[in-house]
Amino acid sequence: MYDCYRAIRGYVVALALVPAVGAGCGSSSDSGGTTPTQTGISLAVACNDTFDTFYQVPDGMPAFDDSQRGAVVRCSPAGSYTLDQLDATATTLGYHGSIMKSGTTAYRVAYRTQRATRADGTTPDGIASATLFVPDHIRGADGTSPLLVVGHGTVGIGGRCAPSRGDLTATGGHLDDYRALVIPLVAAGWVVIAPDYPGYGYGETTGYMLAEDVAHGLLDATRAATKLFKPGVLSGKVVFVGHSQGGHAAISAQAYASSYGMDGTLVGVATMAPMWFSELGFAAMLSPLAGYTTSADPYPLSYALAYFYTHGENLDGPGHGLDMFQAAKQDAVRNIATNDCLYEAAADMPSLGAKPSDFFDTTFAQSVGVCGVTGTCDGVSQVWGERCRADRPAIDAHGAPLLIWQGGADTTISPGLAVCGLDKLKSDLSAVSDASTTIKFCVDPTATHSGFTDDKGVDLSAAITRRSMDWVAQWIDARTVGGAEPADCVGEEAFDTDAGPTKCSTPPPND
Repeated sequence: MYDCYRAIRGYVVALALVPAVGAGCGSSSDSGGTTPTQTGISLAVACNDTFDTFYQVPDGMPAFDDSQRGAVVRCSPAGSYTLDQLDATATTLGYHGSIMKSGTTAYRVAYRTQRATRADGTTPDGIASATLFVPDHIRGADGTSPLLVVGHGTVGIGGRCAPSRGDLTATGGHLDDYRALVIPLVAAGWVVIAPDYPGYGYGETTGYMLAEDVAHGLLDATRAATKLFKPGVLSGKVVFVGHSQGGHAAISAQAYASSYGMDGTLVGVATMAPMWFSELGFAAMLSPLAGYTTSADPYPLSYALAYFYTHGENLDGPGHGLDMFQAAKQDAVRNIATNDCLYEAAADMPSLGAKPSDFFDTTFAQSVGVCGVTGTCDGVSQVWGERCRADRPAIDAHGAPLLIWQGGADTTISPGLAVCGLDKLKSDLSAVSDASTTIKFCVDPTATHSGFTDDKGVDLSAAITRRSMDWVAQWIDARTVGGAEPADCVGEEAFDTDAGPTKCSTPPPND
């Protein structure tokens, strides 16, 4: 029993995505930057919304059909940033590379998208917000730019937590990892669109780690970008980039690209420490064997709350996100889910009780917990077992190549969990006899998962997003403008120990 307990704890510790620091959310309503300046690239759509009107649902939208995917419904100037401003912020956040060459002009854009398919088979539509970054100096030699679609890591699921609401050059709070990911790519001279993921505002609920939902959001971002520019700006080549939760979104988008469609040609998917282990881990956390408490493990349990709440809202329908929680705790759960950002959610978890069975419905927690630990799911847990597995879809074996950068000192996505994700990807490809998709797996032995300026004493420059970005940029160049391939990297053998190669950390089963 004790060995099983240790294995569960080793697996679900992956959900502790950030250090437990006492920081707040930071600003969630900053306009950011300076007054927008005219660059050599102008948008092809009117951009007249203000910050206050941007997050309001537009009136008079036509009925949704496939032709409305990516239709731009809001646009607001979001400031301009000089290269010096971007460089100073990136340096503060721990980046010390050499790819940054350009300032940028930012716009908030909102576009229509198809949300995840509900349990009753319906396919509701929704609105996704994003930030569009237009460089002062295009990186491509021919004056066109590939489109980089960038997925952010966990920031909290309340509407006010959306990265588009923040100032790109501020530091502190829940957006530091997002800024560290986006700034080097923006300043490299690429056109970048960074979705918040569908459901951040507009009276909707986002889908935390809901693969179909986030994939649609990234794929429809390509359609929105096409509508935002006149011909001759974008080269037609697209790269998805993501860190942590954003890595999950980027890989999910690769899996859905051929069936759902997109604008442009997907030529690469670059991820850093992606969350591609089995999401049955969220279920396993509810088992008493895991021993999780809200005082010792507030972050992991806040992610489990977000996972089940947002899946209930999106798959079973509005209001059903609370079905799996005890009636007396539903108002408090709703407040955390709809209002709190990253640090705040963790701080509020003890108010729900000491352990998961104090706020999750007892029958639900018992059944789903067993499902997560053993992979054997029946009754109420059968539905959730299927949902957890669906959130790690098989990648397209004939799709774009995948790049994964992983830190050997990552205690969030540990080497064992990284191997779980890699094993699943290899299994997807081995199931297809003529698979052509390639996977490049790189390890920085001393890199960590993330870094927040609020967490004093942490080496921000050790975070994988700071360490790998220049290599990732060269890999993107090689696939978009014919640049040279980067030097070869150390692969998964960097995880090997005296006991042999690192194996996938289980339970739950890695299927």
